[in-house]
Amino acid sequence: METTLRQSVHEGLVPIIPALQTKTIGWLQRKYPTVNFDNVDMIFSAGFGGSKYYRNDGGYNPKYGNPVAQISTRATLYLYDMKRLKLKKTKRQVGYSAQTECAIVHELTHHVQYEMGLPTGESLTTGNELEYLKEFYPEHYVKLVK
Repeated sequence: METTLRQSVHEGLVPIIPALQTKTIGWLQRKYPTVNFDNVDMIFSAGFGGSKYYRNDGGYNPKYGNPVAQISTRATLYLYDMKRLKLKKTKRQVGYSAQTECAIVHELTHHVQYEMGLPTGESLTTGNELEYLKEFYPEHYVKLVK
């Protein structure tokens, strides 16, 4: 796994990004023990409009041979409005760390979907973000879910 930190990343977040990666990837590995997360490169930036996952199979971008997760490091969490997840809010100020962790969980869940042959919509990704918030940031979880 290669990690790139763009200059726009908040200075207080820079030194803790490795710990955030360890925490979130560890959580995902416990949930999906057969999935290899070591081959996903991560790019962190506050300048991204949102986070994204690129599979990069078929030579889509020759600069990156591995899948890439672009992680937005903003302080506001935006969730997909999924009716079955019973959200009362889809936007919340959660701080740089919590939002970055949720973005990692969300984008690496897309990796899980591809690796395990699961449907590639936003239901599982958003559900995992909420499950993660419930475990590690319950004060935000209760404000988002009915």
